[in-house]
Amino acid sequence: MVAVNNSGDVDDQNFLGIWSGLKFGPDVNADFFGLWLRNINSNDLSMLTFGVNGNLQLNDFTIETELAVQTGQMDKAQDIAANLFALNGSYTFSQLPVKPGIAAGIDRLSGDDNRFDNDNTVFNTLFATNHKYYGMMDYFINIPLHTYGLGLNDLHFGLSSVPCECLKLSLTFHHFRSTEEVTWIDGTTMNVFGNELDFLVDYKYNAHVNFQGGAAVFLPGDIFKQINGNDNSLFFYLSTSVKL
Repeated sequence: MVAVNNSGDVDDQNFLGIWSGLKFGPDVNADFFGLWLRNINSNDLSMLTFGVNGNLQLNDFTIETELAVQTGQMDKAQDIAANLFALNGSYTFSQLPVKPGIAAGIDRLSGDDNRFDNDNTVFNTLFATNHKYYGMMDYFINIPLHTYGLGLNDLHFGLSSVPCECLKLSLTFHHFRSTEEVTWIDGTTMNVFGNELDFLVDYKYNAHVNFQGGAAVFLPGDIFKQINGNDNSLFFYLSTSVKL
């Protein structure tokens, strides 16, 4: 992807990528990727991201993992050295009534404890669909902006059920922590963003109409309390999709 370079533009970028998918038998596959992002006019960012994600499927058991590293230079003075690691597993008891399922995992994005040295160790998720991974309430969509450059650890646990073929229920708990601690003016240190609980309902009315509804609550931790206040947040939605 090449951004249009018009007269007066200051934020044009080049974004190039390469991807390769390999299968290691019927139950194991891996994707290898490399991404390059560069600011055109200012020439103050040249970031290379490369890594691999894998998937193992054994009957009702699934393991997904991803490892990525970032290197390059930004602001003409800082060397980029960041990383991401994720490991997630799930199991569905498909032989039992209502097909109960459990899932658990961790996602770790590196952060920076000193923004003024020569190293930038904050992982940038670029153009990722973070809504899919870091909670329904979208507190961590733009990373590293929404993590204040501190990185992110998302420890999550989920339960699911399929009472019938037309209905699926899921409940997911997220515990969000910063990778690097933050120190406030009074000298106290903290590293908890907060906790989120998401409840999701999918109902397939027929082959053309589907309903989805969700409700969530976010309980702020020490970091978010300092920045956003002590109040809990509530969220709910209802949507309908129609395929003709």
